[in-house]
Amino acid sequence: MSKRSPMPALLSLLVVASMAVAGPATSALAAPVPVAPAAAAPAPAASDEADGAETVPGRLVVAWERGATADAKQQLRVRHGLRTVEVVESLGVEVLSLPARAVDVVMAAMSRESAVAYAEPDYVVEAETNDPGFGHLWGLHNTGQAGGVADVDVDAPKAWAHSRGQDVIVAVVDTGIDITHPDLADNIWVNVAERDGEAGVDSDGNGYVDDLNGWDFLNHDNTVFDDPVADAHGTHVAGTIGAVGDNGLGIVGLAPHVRIMPLKFLGPDGTGSSIKAAEAITYAAANGATVINASFGGGGGETLRTAIRNATSAVVVASAGNNNLDIDVHPSFPASWARDSYDMPNVISVASIDRTGARSGFSNFGVQSVDLAAPGTNIYSTTPGGAYAWYSGTSMAAPHVSGAAALVASSAGGTLSGAQLVAALKAGAQPLPSMAGVTTTGGLLNAHVALLPYVTPPAPAPAPAPAPAPAPAPAPAPAPAPAPAPAPAPAPEPAPAPEPAPEPTPSEPVAAPYDGIGSRSLAWACPIVPASTFADVPATSPHAAGVGCATSWQVFSGATSGAFQPGSQLSRGQLASVLARGIEQATGQQLPAGRDRFRDADGSVHKAAIDKLAELGIVSGVSHDRYAPGAPVTRAQFAAMLARTYRELAGELPVGRDQFRDDDGSSHEAAINSLAAIGVVAGTGPGIYSPGTVLNRGQAATMVARLLDALVEAGAVAPR
Repeated sequence: MSKRSPMPALLSLLVVASMAVAGPATSALAAPVPVAPAAAAPAPAASDEADGAETVPGRLVVAWERGATADAKQQLRVRHGLRTVEVVESLGVEVLSLPARAVDVVMAAMSRESAVAYAEPDYVVEAETNDPGFGHLWGLHNTGQAGGVADVDVDAPKAWAHSRGQDVIVAVVDTGIDITHPDLADNIWVNVAERDGEAGVDSDGNGYVDDLNGWDFLNHDNTVFDDPVADAHGTHVAGTIGAVGDNGLGIVGLAPHVRIMPLKFLGPDGTGSSIKAAEAITYAAANGATVINASFGGGGGETLRTAIRNATSAVVVASAGNNNLDIDVHPSFPASWARDSYDMPNVISVASIDRTGARSGFSNFGVQSVDLAAPGTNIYSTTPGGAYAWYSGTSMAAPHVSGAAALVASSAGGTLSGAQLVAALKAGAQPLPSMAGVTTTGGLLNAHVALLPYVTPPAPAPAPAPAPAPAPAPAPAPAPAPAPAPAPAPAPEPAPAPEPAPEPTPSEPVAAPYDGIGSRSLAWACPIVPASTFADVPATSPHAAGVGCATSWQVFSGATSGAFQPGSQLSRGQLASVLARGIEQATGQQLPAGRDRFRDADGSVHKAAIDKLAELGIVSGVSHDRYAPGAPVTRAQFAAMLARTYRELAGELPVGRDQFRDDDGSSHEAAINSLAAIGVVAGTGPGIYSPGTVLNRGQAATMVARLLDALVEAGAVAPR
């Protein structure tokens, strides 16, 4: 929609909902589009293996024969380069890891061994649903039904294997919602304080009396559903986000375990005040919403902009609009606020595609202002009175993104900010030709890929007890370590959104290698720490020693001539180059080239380093073929990379005690604790590691310098 100038007589702007459109229809809401049932396919022959079944890369499942000895098992692991990921006693199997390219060969070889009962891949399985209308939901799972193209969808069944959106509140800022709809009622948000309080009293003190299920900002009351026609749009949006699943009724939403918060501000004609929209968004953020769906657009205004900017804990999902316009040129708000120049990182804007992957003819676009696409043509969802209908519009695309945001937020345990959710959704977008050059990502929403970085992998099986150590012998002088042998890649790592990273406060160095509180001095790697040559890293900086030491080892250099820029973020690609260079400088040997794994690293200056480290298992992708080289890295992720580097060069790390209360449950907690035990990492405060905080150059240099110090002390790297 084009930007409109405010009328002088109005105190607030009017915004018009991106209401559903369907071809030449003149009605604001499109009439249902009938879908002919597909002919039944012949039943496939019975088989233990699905045709073309997807498998987990680099994973092998082995069942050992009952009489297989521990020695026989270990010999086979060593012979085939296998590492134990998990022993599942209840199933009598062992899950092993190995380079993905070798799975078929090793599986065949293992199957021939007398100690092996059977060997098979670790298959990917998908959640299913018993909702009878699921076959109409091509946006969630496109099998090619009704003339569609298979897999042009958001991969909902794969995402459901990990998350259903539990513990997440999604606010629908729209028309009203039929909260009694059988497919919505169980998922409507309830204000517990008002439910348990006194009627007619503002029991929770939030300024709204008896706001049991949300609020009607249009009519200034707590009735969030007034009319089956006027409130159809919001009801349809709500169903796509969070219709109840597995209840034997109608449809299922993308996030079927969310709580939907109805916030009505649009009237029967599809218009509403931007001031009321701002009120609704402020209410949503104040009352716990993590996701705010904004399927409307029009004029902006500072009040609405400020409300969205202040809702930092939530992602605001905005429909791009239905005018077939470039909103880089003809802005439509709030979608246009997704543009980087507006500095509103918690806004994500959404274009619409049809079931073939083509951009919907009505959908707005904009390479700087529209982030990604989602299904928006002929979307089947809930309407008032227990009914269902097909609508089209970017209003229907946005709730797919809101549902995906809820899945990601739930997977991350509620730890992500709105900006981080935006980054996760954008990082998960899969390339789509129709979106190239008309959106910032050039891709289609993929809920499964977006949440994968936040899925906690199973903990590896404990290592066997070591044999008694022989009597100590005199230690030889440290010598350069040989180049590491390739190792299997670890589980995918998150690519979260940037957020300001606090500077760590390590203690002042002392003469001894350790300072006694968790960080270490650099007496082994840099007995005489070179003074920093960078004007922005003075001697008083907490990173002066780390920057000086790391640059003297030629692992780091300045960001620009004369400046180190310690507060700047490092991308995943840049850190791969840093670590690869560090290993090569420390060992005096070039790392072997790795195979080409990640399609999005092609053309990157960091590609060679990424491939080398992936071959060693030090870094991994955010999916099986995407690395996200431009994404930032958190303190927890970098700890995991450093721990893997140490293991490759010096062997196992000690098991560290639990020092930090904010990393409990993190998949990187063990790495953080182990590195803290040898002083490579330290907290940002008492008992605080800040695992989700994005790493900066100063912190990275300090951690790398400490790692070098630990490696020299261990004899894995020669001193300088």
